[in-house]
Amino acid sequence: MRRLAIGGLGLLAVLLAGCNSEEQKKIDMQACSGYGFKPGTNEYAACMMQTAQNRAAQQAASQRQQSYNDTIAQQAQKDRDAQAQAQRDAQDAAHQAEIQKMMSDTSIPTVTAPTIPSIDTSNMHCTGSQGANAGSMSCSSN
Repeated sequence: MRRLAIGGLGLLAVLLAGCNSEEQKKIDMQACSGYGFKPGTNEYAACMMQTAQNRAAQQAASQRQQSYNDTIAQQAQKDRDAQAQAQRDAQDAAHQAEIQKMMSDTSIPTVTAPTIPSIDTSNMHCTGSQGANAGSMSCSSN
């Protein structure tokens, strides 16, 4: 019911805003004449002034209501955006946790380097050649 009343005020404001000042003046004059006031009297002038003030107040109230509605709509959009961002963040966190779990569940085998047997070189005598056979080496055990 409240929305209907607000919508009715908004429609009235739109209709009144659509009238130019001359058209509105004619409407106001007809209204005041319809109330029984005669043009040129103080009562008629007061009616015209009161009608204009009522219209201005109604337009201001309509603008305030529209501003309020816009603020509510903007806040609702911000809330929806924040909720969507929170859902994306939660999905990202769950995905990261899943990756971490997969990484910790995967065991990488340990590779051990083969051991090379040690050679006792204390009894060995090695000589290298020079000249034409440079780069060759020969070793013998004592």
